[in-house]
Amino acid sequence: MGQAQKLLNESIKHTFGLARSQIAWIAGEQQNITSVRGLQRQLSAVCDRIYSQTPRLWNELINRRELTSQGAMARRQLIDAMLKYGDRERLELQGYGPEVSMYFSLLSDIHRQEGEEWGFYPPSDASGVLQIWQAIEDFCVSATEKPISLDNLERQLMAIPYGMKAGAIPVFLAAVLSYHVDDVAIYQEGTFIPVLGIEHFELLMKYPAWFAVKYFAVTGLRSQVFKELESVLSQPRKYPKGSRNTTLLNVVTPLLQFARQLPEYTQKTKKVNLRSQKILRALQETREPDELLFNSLPLACDLSPIGTGEVDDTSISRGNTGTTVKKLRKLLGESFRELQGAYDENLNTCRGLLYKAFGLRQNKDNLQKDLYFRSSKLMGKIIQPWLKRFVSAATDEKVGDREWLEAILMVVGDKPPRSWNDGDVAAFEVKLEDLARQFKHLEALQANVAAKGDSQGFEVRRITVTRPNGEETNQIVWIALESVAKLEDLVEEVLQTALLRDNWQLQQSFVAKLTERVLNSQTAENVVRIKKRRTNEGENESDRRSL
Repeated sequence: MGQAQKLLNESIKHTFGLARSQIAWIAGEQQNITSVRGLQRQLSAVCDRIYSQTPRLWNELINRRELTSQGAMARRQLIDAMLKYGDRERLELQGYGPEVSMYFSLLSDIHRQEGEEWGFYPPSDASGVLQIWQAIEDFCVSATEKPISLDNLERQLMAIPYGMKAGAIPVFLAAVLSYHVDDVAIYQEGTFIPVLGIEHFELLMKYPAWFAVKYFAVTGLRSQVFKELESVLSQPRKYPKGSRNTTLLNVVTPLLQFARQLPEYTQKTKKVNLRSQKILRALQETREPDELLFNSLPLACDLSPIGTGEVDDTSISRGNTGTTVKKLRKLLGESFRELQGAYDENLNTCRGLLYKAFGLRQNKDNLQKDLYFRSSKLMGKIIQPWLKRFVSAATDEKVGDREWLEAILMVVGDKPPRSWNDGDVAAFEVKLEDLARQFKHLEALQANVAAKGDSQGFEVRRITVTRPNGEETNQIVWIALESVAKLEDLVEEVLQTALLRDNWQLQQSFVAKLTERVLNSQTAENVVRIKKRRTNEGENESDRRSL
């Protein structure tokens, strides 16, 4: 490193070394240089012409390409004070430390009191930093279409005609951003920063390419958007000290919170209309607040983007302001109401399916009470896990109607209803039909056991045969315990016949046919018995009338 420095010094001396008199060409003009000082004056004049917008900063700690550790610490303290105490005199800086020296050197004409308020304002012509302020401001307000990376700003300010040292650029940037706190947004790697802190600036000074700015003008129709939507969404909100873009956030924040708080079901379902789906997608996917408010949401409502065009004052006075804005407000309101009610609508649909599946005859509002009554009779009599969980949820008296219904749906659907999608809703209906059939079969079985009274000495089964046309035959079967052993032997003997042995599918077919034969014969006998009874009852009635 030392040898390289020595070679560089010798090369410079050889190139620019002077004899007693030397002719030189400087900026295209022939000059007679007689001394080193003369050369320096000529070079200084050339630099003044080329870097005509360079600010004069009388502070060697910060007017450098790379700061010393002391200078870097002082700059950090200064920017931190700018972000936290921009509305206070002298930024609350005390004493005469290097950060105070930087404050007076760079910001004496920028941070000042106007009226009764302290703040950051454009400098005067005599300040020597007006051109830098304007360059930073022009850079920020030019970013109207998309965010522009701040590494472009640094390169611009270090090039002709500014020639700034890198050390002071973050301080002036912080001042301009504080002045444009409501219409210039800051993004870090594409993410909007609502509150700009010193931790962001520390990263910005190391990696300016990570950060970008975007300008949005709140004028004309856009200002009308704020007025219309603020009245719908919320009252003015309070934001942490130092928050940026609060006018925009008063509208955008409630919109984003609304989308985030919607149940997962609502965020997935296609059962709301297409416009509501597009609005929700815009709220979920658009990352830039102004893009969301002025472009994505209007487009989702099939309206034109909201520009900065002027509002007709005559229309305002007649109450017809901004037809597009009025329509936007109306359509957004309709979709918000639909989205907000989508989950409750699904719960009500499922409530109706439960009511239908269990064959309730009372009002749907009594669903909880009715299922509680029926399920309580089965408590402690179920082994099957699915039915057991259902009965447990149906008999829970400690929760309100909504929580009770959600618990029932979770048992049937096997996942919380808030996280369902449309496929889960369809699957719920199928599962519910199966569960309700099992429930009613068990319910009927228990009713028969209760009706028989003393059922000791018997095992009870309910057999159901469902035909392809949907017709079902049900039968309660009582098995005497004294016959169990003989029946087991008979079953084993049949299953061990040459036709059925080791043929699981044929065994099932045999059971189906045997069950159908026995149940059908019993059903036929019952039909004959019922007919005979009715005939006898009719004859008896005829005899009574004749008497």
